[in-house]
Amino acid sequence: MGLLANIFGQKKENHFPNTKQIVEEAFEVGGVKYYHVPDLFNLPFQRALEAISAYEILRMKCSLDYLKKHTKRMDEILEAPKFGFSSAMEIQRLNNQLKERLEFAFIPDHIYNLAAVVFFDDNEKPEHFDSVYAQKKIVHWKKHTATLDFFLQKRIRELVPFLDAPAENLQTYLALIEEVNKKHLENISTKLQELPQEAMKSSPSASSAKETQPN
Repeated sequence: MGLLANIFGQKKENHFPNTKQIVEEAFEVGGVKYYHVPDLFNLPFQRALEAISAYEILRMKCSLDYLKKHTKRMDEILEAPKFGFSSAMEIQRLNNQLKERLEFAFIPDHIYNLAAVVFFDDNEKPEHFDSVYAQKKIVHWKKHTATLDFFLQKRIRELVPFLDAPAENLQTYLALIEEVNKKHLENISTKLQELPQEAMKSSPSASSAKETQPN
């Protein structure tokens, strides 16, 4: 049967009789069955709000936490006693990161977060969303390597029409994006002077630049 079973062709049976919405079985992963409201425009209010938020993060390629860390690092640079070439270089580096993220097809964790809102198991109620429990579901899904492929190739394309995931070498792409995302997060909390000297030498003017006091 494999990890994923009963994905398509389920009978339109409401597995949650106390719920006003029609709920259908969606798929099974690691022995756990997951359900969804087939009409996304009819999601219960709380899940609908969470789904909107997850969609926005997926489109922006940045979570609120990432943006807060980015702006905090920018403030630290701009409010430092000295502002010179190295400061401008770091601002450019952080700006390039944001531009690079816009070129991503998606970030894997953002896919999982959206799926954790839309799909729920027998321990949940369709009307309520528990962010802590959602993370437990994601941990369970990540234990099964076929899960993300399923989301990307099947259901998630229905949920996210604009998603343009590479059809070939998907696992290689995912590994690359995870590594780049990790590096971005490290860069936000790393001061320029703490970077390897090779990074400083990447600019032809770096060796001749001098720090200047602001007016």
